[in-house]
Amino acid sequence: MVLKTIFKILGFIGFVAVLVGLVIYSIRAKWDMVSFIPVIAGIVLLVVSIIFNWQAFVKGLISRKTRVGANVTVMTITVVAIWAMVNYLNARHYYRFDWTKSHKYSISPKTKEVLRGLEDTLYITTFYRPGDLFMEVKDLLEEYSYASKKLKIEHVDPERDIAMARASAQKLNIASLDNVVVFEYKDKRKDVPQSEVLEYDYAANPYQPEQKFNAEEAFTSAILSVTQEKQDVVYFVRGHGERELETYQAEGISTLDKRLKRENFKVEKLELVKAEKVPQDCNLLIIAGPEKEFSQRETELLREYVHGGGRLLVLLDPLSSSGLEGLLKEWGVEVGNDVILDPASSLPMVGAQNILLGDYPYHKITEKMRDLTTFFALARSVSPATLPDVKVSSLARTSAEGWAETDLESREAKFDEGKDKKGPISVGAAVSSDSKKFKLVVLGDSDFITNNLIEYPGNFDLFINSTNWLLEKERLISIGPKPPDIRRITITGPQISIIFWTTVVGLPFLGMVIGGIVWIRRRG
Repeated sequence: MVLKTIFKILGFIGFVAVLVGLVIYSIRAKWDMVSFIPVIAGIVLLVVSIIFNWQAFVKGLISRKTRVGANVTVMTITVVAIWAMVNYLNARHYYRFDWTKSHKYSISPKTKEVLRGLEDTLYITTFYRPGDLFMEVKDLLEEYSYASKKLKIEHVDPERDIAMARASAQKLNIASLDNVVVFEYKDKRKDVPQSEVLEYDYAANPYQPEQKFNAEEAFTSAILSVTQEKQDVVYFVRGHGERELETYQAEGISTLDKRLKRENFKVEKLELVKAEKVPQDCNLLIIAGPEKEFSQRETELLREYVHGGGRLLVLLDPLSSSGLEGLLKEWGVEVGNDVILDPASSLPMVGAQNILLGDYPYHKITEKMRDLTTFFALARSVSPATLPDVKVSSLARTSAEGWAETDLESREAKFDEGKDKKGPISVGAAVSSDSKKFKLVVLGDSDFITNNLIEYPGNFDLFINSTNWLLEKERLISIGPKPPDIRRITITGPQISIIFWTTVVGLPFLGMVIGGIVWIRRRG
């Protein structure tokens, strides 16, 4: 009798073991030793229990109590089986949602385009110590792996897995394994140290710089550098007061210089006045905010370069003459001698010349910028004209309330009928010629790419999209990696008191009151 009782207990343990194994399988969504052993052991115990209690088992099958228990058992097994099936399907067929306001946990459309363009396997190896941004890097690379199946990612801990770290260092010929990510594609390789992943912004406070996690920008740049066959060369014209690449002040464009290099561009400078012609290796020529006029010889060099199939990006500020206005008119672009004002689309508490642009006529450059605005601190009109064999398109416009102010001497800006041009006013144009194979983009402002404005949501996107369109790299025209979304909460003393009395005191007291009312009503 005691022996039969023991085997009944073993049968119950076997039943529980089977359920535990199925639950583990449903959570892990795969058969392995952790889930397989409990199921097999449970089945064995159930069979042994039935054999040693065969008469009781047969008798119990026809009893009412057994039928009720069987129903409960079948329902329990059915629920667990359904749960296991749902988890199995969920592990293999799922869709990820990012409902954060800034899409903090999603990679940018541009990164996805780069990953979709992979033709071969991209190997990524991280050498990070635990705690040193490892989880942030690991989570970001997981987002990359969700976007492409051609990624092979390996994480090596240089402190714990010393043998593996040394072997990898010798294989990759890396001098230091101090927090670096290695990208390998075919016969090319790019190392991304932590200094490129975590940057410090000294602009606001030189003594306590703000940290910026720019890993997506750095990683996507590394992928571009190892996957692109050649590196495009971009020349910035100098000698006419243009924006300086080396200047770290607010009016400089050193940030743009750094970001272009991250986009795998080689950045050079060119003094046209000393050159016999635009260099042969120039893929794109940029004129950014000239303050002095170009000479006739320099203008002729530009004409020769463009007519030879060149690519030109021109950023012209108002209140200055570059001497290029006549040349640009030959290509269907009319640059106005004016200043754009738009009270309906300007920043609050500042002048109407600080305009926000969100009206983008359809063009490849701006088609993916519908949800972004660009900020021009001071702009002039740039309007498309009609020419044979040349396609000219507007890129961005002011609102209908804006206008092009032509009276540049007046202290009081107002719209003068018949003199000023009524909005919407075009502030940028793109030109292409199929017959002559040239392309150019003209924008009526250069402030938007300076160090203090380039981080504005749409500014860099407008510039880099223009660059990629000019170079016929339209696959890369999209929204670039977003800046870090840093949110701070400042709580005052009275607010802390309110939170304390509401949560620590108020909610428990409310529960006691409700409980007391229920108790009194039941007593009554």
